[in-house]
Formats: sequence, C-alpha cells, structure tokens
Amino acid sequence: GRATRQQEKFAEALAYFEKLTATYPDSADYWMWLGRAAGLSASEASVFRAKRFVNVLKDAFDKALAIDPDHGATHVALVQFYAEAPFIVGGSMKKARRHAESAEGAGEAYGDMAWGIYYSYDKEYNTALEHLNAATEAGIEEGMAYVFLGRVYAALGETDKAKAAYEQTYEQDDGASFARKELAALEG
Repeated sequence: GRATRQQEKFAEALAYFEKLTATYPDSADYWMWLGRAAGLSASEASVFRAKRFVNVLKDAFDKALAIDPDHGATHVALVQFYAEAPFIVGGSMKKARRHAESAEGAGEAYGDMAWGIYYSYDKEYNTALEHLNAATEAGIEEGMAYVFLGRVYAALGETDKAKAAYEQTYEQDDGASFARKELAALEG
C-alpha cells in the first residue's frame, strides 16, 4: 500500500488499505494510511468524486483515533487535511489547530511536527521552522516533516536549505514523491 502510494498509484493504494483495514480492523496505522490514501485520491479527483474520498478519509481517521486517541500520525494528517481542504468539505484552521493540540499527546516530536505544519499554513514561517526542526531533531520518522521543512525554507527564500530538506525526505519512506516534485520545482 505504501509502495503504491509512493508510486502515485493512489487508487491501488486505497484498495490495498481497504483490504488491510478489513483484515486488521484494530490497527490504527492501517486506518491512518487508508485516510492518507483517500486524501491523495481526493486531491487528484473531480469535485464530485473528491467528496467520496473525503468521506472515506474522515471515516478512516475517526476509526484510527477511536482505536488510539493519541495516534500522532493521524493527528498530523488531520492538521494537514483541515488546513488544506476547502471550507465546503470541512477545511478549517480552527480544526487544524485542535488536532495540532491533540498531537502533543502522542509525544513531543509529533506535537512539533503538527504545529510546524499548522504554522506553515498560517504563514508563520519562523515559528513553523522552530517546530519542524525540533521534530526532525527528535528523530521523527515521517518524511512529510522534511517536505514541510523544505516548503518553509523555500517560502523564506532559503533554497539550499529547502533542497537539503527535500533530499532528506528520501531517507524516510513517506513523502518522497512530494519531495521529488517540490525539488524539481525549485530547480526548474
């Protein structure tokens, strides 16, 4: 599932995680990955199809948090979803902030990652940078932390640091496809 997601085969990843959640319904990780795959599918779909994927995303994330209320990766994914999503499908910085607060219960690294993502969308780049650097220094194993670190450095005009952050993503399993696109945009 994660491999197909990295290859940007979002429909295949979604189907794979649907099977995994049916087989292992008590796995917060699988529900979180299903939600992430649904979110990526929504971002590639028409407005009408996107609504279905958003419903799958919300349901999957709700189930992950019902299993483990302190599941850091799910709270981080919800911060990103609520900060990015249009209001019509539930997007809200207030909801994103609530999940950033909840991510603190999963540990300092997830709390910092969630706040870093939140502040990056709020365009408070220096505060975002503090949190994202703290998350990566704490050893968080989420490639998306480096993707957002790269985005913040790029927004601050620090291209070399942005490139280094994107390249660091390749050492993590998650986020490499995003890093490749954003690195290509910086270099192009």
